[in-house]
Amino acid sequence: LCLWLLRRASGQSWRDVLRSQREPLTMAVATRNSLACMPAMIESLVADLRFPRARIELLVPFGVSLLRLGPILYYVVATLFIAQMYGQALAPGEIALVAVGAMLAGFASAGMNGIVTISLTGVVCGHIGLPFEAVFVLFVAIDPICDMFRTTVLVAGNNAFAALACGRERAKQ
Repeated sequence: LCLWLLRRASGQSWRDVLRSQREPLTMAVATRNSLACMPAMIESLVADLRFPRARIELLVPFGVSLLRLGPILYYVVATLFIAQMYGQALAPGEIALVAVGAMLAGFASAGMNGIVTISLTGVVCGHIGLPFEAVFVLFVAIDPICDMFRTTVLVAGNNAFAALACGRERAKQ
């Protein structure tokens, strides 16, 4: 979805979009640190996809700090996994509460990594009465793999956000 949004906002071919995102996404997987990916994100959007540097240099750090798509998705999936593991069916109101709790936990996760990030899943689970303490060790064990995906989604999502914001500005001119 993020690559499609990049393609649509930039007007470039699929080949150019995929080539432009190779370095930022590879860095996301390798470093598992969205801050380390910011220079590659900026260069991919400016040099390869031809977005205005001034806007991109503002939007990328802003998005990495506030648009926490990777952690939000992680909290939703982790909470739904725990609910399924305990055999608890969630009502629509509880699912909405999970979504809101995941967004709030995502904002709170800015600057966090590792066990602290995982512990915010307990906050989301607590709102719907799911026990998180028993599965905490399981999440600690698989966190290095999950962290790669969290960072990759965060980087791809923020590139799409910056491109869409610049694309809207480009359309107004």
